Amino acid sequence: MANPPIKPIPVVMEPSGYLTKMLKSSQGTDYVPPTDAAAPTSESHTRFYLYKFDESSPNGQKIPLINSKSYYTIGKDPQTNDIVVADELVSANHAVLQFRSKNSEITAYIIDLDSTNGTFIKDHELPPNRYVEVLHKDVLRFGDPESQTEFVFIRD
Repeated sequence: MANPPIKPIPVVMEPSGYLTKMLKSSQGTDYVPPTDAAAPTSESHTRFYLYKFDESSPNGQKIPLINSKSYYTIGKDPQTNDIVVADELVSANHAVLQFRSKNSEITAYIIDLDSTNGTFIKDHELPPNRYVEVLHKDVLRFGDPESQTEFVFIRD
């Protein structure tokens, strides 16, 4: 008596994105950079900075944005964010400052990660989950348009 032929199990060899998603969720956020992400480096002609102004640093704290990273996470959770904003109205993982390649130049964008209380540029609330270009001297606030903690974006 012959055994029936064994049919092979079909295998899909395309990337599922599962490993990337698991890596990001283990780091505290599901954010995945876009395909045109670009990291400013020390060799870049343009330098990018955030200046943080709050009660503890009324003259501003300079945050250089050159670290071979294409994005910086922003939120109140110090375990999962590059830039921590200690404010009760700021979400744990609030927003991302993303650098992208645009016409062979590096351009900065901010994306609100569907935060509870919003992200603001010059007192205008940004739509959630959409990239908005950040311009030189733009004032960014997280959680409250009248927050005492503000960031000024500098493109030098």
